[in-house]
Amino acid sequence: MTSDRQLSQVWPGTWREYLLYDGGCGICGKLADKVRPLLERKGIGVEKLQARWALDILKAQHGIEEREAYAEIRLISKDGRLYSGPDVYRYAMKRYIITYPIYILSLVPGLRFIFNRTYHLIADNRHLISKTCGFDPK
Repeated sequence: MTSDRQLSQVWPGTWREYLLYDGGCGICGKLADKVRPLLERKGIGVEKLQARWALDILKAQHGIEEREAYAEIRLISKDGRLYSGPDVYRYAMKRYIITYPIYILSLVPGLRFIFNRTYHLIADNRHLISKTCGFDPK
């Protein structure tokens, strides 16, 4: 485990939390660009998973190797909490009044399964979707 002192040495900027996305994915980059202003107003920075500091924290605090890190979107807080995959979307939706009803629906047992499955279907095919739609990674 990384100590708080070590973590503060690698933690960039003043954001309390960071949404980490696959910078090699075009659709991920487009979505990140769209939500960045909204998330930053809530104290959440947006960064590529490929950032060395992010990979270092994921490995040191959560035992996630680099190849595994790119499998899902991540949200990491300065105090070490980690959210992955569909839980990142739930975490963000819970913070906005307009998306809060979707957050609640995503918790209902049958709808939770559909929400999670839809996320994984898109995440597992994100590079093909990006290529097909002409979204080049930045």
